[in-house]
Amino acid sequence: MKFSDLATGPAPQLPLGIYERRRRALARQLGAGNCLVVATQTPKQYSNDVEYLFRPHSDFWYLTGFDEPRALLVLHGGSGATDLFVQPRKKEAEIWTGRRLGVERAPTALGIDRAHPFDELATRLPAILGKSKVHAIAGHDPAVRRIVARAAGNRLLADAPDGRPGGPAKKRPKTSGSPHGRTLLHEMRLVKEPEEMRMMKRACDLGVQAHLESASLVQAGRHEREVEAAFAHHARRHGSNGVGYPSICGCGPNAAVLHYVTNRDRLRKGQLFLADMGCEWGWYTSDITRTYPVGEASGRQKEIYAVVAEAQRQAMRQAKPGNLFSAIHEKAVAVVADGLVDLGLLTMDKEKAVASEAYKAFFMHGTSHFLGLDVHDAGARSQPDGKPRTLKPGMVLTVEPGLYFNPDFAPCPPGTKGIGIRIEDDVAITADGPHNLTRALPTDLDVLAGLASRR
Repeated sequence: MKFSDLATGPAPQLPLGIYERRRRALARQLGAGNCLVVATQTPKQYSNDVEYLFRPHSDFWYLTGFDEPRALLVLHGGSGATDLFVQPRKKEAEIWTGRRLGVERAPTALGIDRAHPFDELATRLPAILGKSKVHAIAGHDPAVRRIVARAAGNRLLADAPDGRPGGPAKKRPKTSGSPHGRTLLHEMRLVKEPEEMRMMKRACDLGVQAHLESASLVQAGRHEREVEAAFAHHARRHGSNGVGYPSICGCGPNAAVLHYVTNRDRLRKGQLFLADMGCEWGWYTSDITRTYPVGEASGRQKEIYAVVAEAQRQAMRQAKPGNLFSAIHEKAVAVVADGLVDLGLLTMDKEKAVASEAYKAFFMHGTSHFLGLDVHDAGARSQPDGKPRTLKPGMVLTVEPGLYFNPDFAPCPPGTKGIGIRIEDDVAITADGPHNLTRALPTDLDVLAGLASRR
């Protein structure tokens, strides 16, 4: 076998120099006397001896561009020197599961300093870490986490994960000393490089086209799974390495379940169909939602849709540099609360609807989350110093207000039971303001109805 044509990572791969530049920048922030240890994901069992398709851990991928399992990076603060543990070449395994990069090829192929066999991690890691303080991102692989903990001893620093962003900012507790390596890395990931922004744009463009392709199947008598399948087929056929998350395709009452992914029910005339789907391009993902009428929308459906559409329009205007991340959600809440009162769906004055959070009976999620290598990407709603997050050019986030009338969650006003509506676009923060990366997919309800009636 010849391995000279082996390329690491899914196509398209970013240039090698980008990963090296990231590691150098992070090493400078870590400073001498610190090491960051980042493990990739571990393979997960699907059924018996069958595994799920492997996807690398996003933090590991961001620093290496390497997509094989059973790998671990050690980044030395200050110097920027790197040690990488990888699976050794083994023909008996490779004939079953494919080519490995191997210890010998890894330094040249990935631009790292030293490579070691992964099965020697426990014996080699203590000497590699030396007396440095150890920042670890390895909790997703308990076995590796235990090895790192034993090797680091009392020099292993406690980690505080970001948490999922969304909704109003909450002040997080201050920590003593310098930030954890995970925090430094996630602050880097939060602002996209030009090369990353091109990947994001491609993921969004392909996601839009896949939505347009699948919209024609939003027909009474079809099944939710048919729309899901059409989206995935178009995305994969045109170069995506897969969907960015399990597709949400819910009709009628299913649309009022935020993360409904069963996708097996029949579409029925007079209901609304919610499609929340995105695809990856080189592991960067889009995240797009549209809500379609199956046939003709009712008057009440149109009224509620108009509230959500107006909330999205006004919230998106807040997505500009210098504004707080929380301003997007606060604007959406204000518009939604006003709309619910105007339609008689909340029987109180508008100020009380916001202050009492009565709107949460029908709008219970945040309006935005960051987007990138993960659909809920790195980046907390507050900054490392505990202050509310300020938006900067290069950030990418979603704007996705919604209204959901699910009687299992809250009593539904007459004529609203089973209605679920969400409109979601992917927005890049630029010096000139918000740039909607998914604007080519219509949001007007009549236009969406036309897309669904093409067959």
